[in-house]
Amino acid sequence: MASFLNPQFELGPWFWEACETIGTPRPVKYHQGSFLSLESGTMGELSILMRSPKKNLRQLRCIYDVMQFEMPKVRQLLALATISTAAPNAPAMGTRVCSSYRVAYGILLAMTAVIGHTLRIWDTDLTLVGNSHDCVDECIALVEQCESARPYGASFVPDFLTMVWAATTDGYRNDEMAEYLVDYEKDSIGADFMGQAMSIRERLFAMEARETAEEVKLVLDPALESLAKGPVVSVQEIQPAVSECIIL
Repeated sequence: MASFLNPQFELGPWFWEACETIGTPRPVKYHQGSFLSLESGTMGELSILMRSPKKNLRQLRCIYDVMQFEMPKVRQLLALATISTAAPNAPAMGTRVCSSYRVAYGILLAMTAVIGHTLRIWDTDLTLVGNSHDCVDECIALVEQCESARPYGASFVPDFLTMVWAATTDGYRNDEMAEYLVDYEKDSIGADFMGQAMSIRERLFAMEARETAEEVKLVLDPALESLAKGPVVSVQEIQPAVSECIIL
C-alpha cells in the first residue's frame, strides 16, 4: 500500500518472486475464503498502474469492479467473526480470525477509496460518488468497531484511515475521520497520522495535475489560437465607418 502513491517506493524483483511463489496461480479459481483483491500480486500490479492511471484506466476499473464484488463477502465474514468473538467463552483463535478480517477489510476500503477517486477524474458516473460515500461510512464503522482493541489490536487503523480521508476530496465526513486520526496519534509517541493523510492527499492532487496537464493544454490551445489568428482591423477600415455615423 505504501507504494500506491509514492513513486520513490519501488517494488523490487524479490517482491514479484515472492508473489509467484506464495501467490495464487493464474488464472485464479475462486474457492471458499479466497479473494483476488487481497492477493499480494494484485496490490503490486495496482501500485504500478497508479503510476500512470490515465493509460491504465481500463485495468484500474477492472480491479475496482472486482473489489466491489468481493467487499460484501469480506464484510459478511467479518460480521460472522465478530459475533463469534462476542461469546463469553470465545476461543483465542476466533479473536485472531476476526482481527485478520478487520485488517483485510481495511485494506479493501483504502484501495477502493484511492482507485475510486482516481477513476472520478475522468469518469462522471455518479455511482462512483455513491460508492465513495459508502466506503467512508464503512471506514468509520470499522474504526468504531476496533475501538475496544486499542492500542495494539487496532494499530492498523491509521493505515487505511489516512488513505480513505485523503481520497475523499469532496469533504464527506472528513471532520469525523480527522478526529479519529488525531485521537489515534495518542496511541503512538511522535505519530502524525493527520500529517500523513494530508501528504497523501497532496500526492493525489499532484497526480491529477500531472495526468490532466495535456488535457488542459488541449482545451486552452484552440482559444489562444483563435485570438492569435483572428482578423485584424486596421485604422483605415475603422475611419470610414466613423465618418458615416450620424449623431442624433
